[in-house]
Amino acid sequence: MKIYHEDFELTQDLMDAIVVFMDDEIREKIHCALAPCTPADFLKAYVKEDPDFEDFLYSEFSIEL
Repeated sequence: MKIYHEDFELTQDLMDAIVVFMDDEIREKIHCALAPCTPADFLKAYVKEDPDFEDFLYSEFSIEL
């Protein structure tokens, strides 16, 4: 995972900001299937369910999966 083209570890604080933009149904589905897991694993699973969200992550947070 990269932010501003540099490797980084997704923190829970940043994940909390990203979650606000997620679809509730998809988010809950992933949560039930994976919890507990790392924020990065959760985000990767979420993007598999909602591929357009990857473009949003890049445009709003400069995150590349």
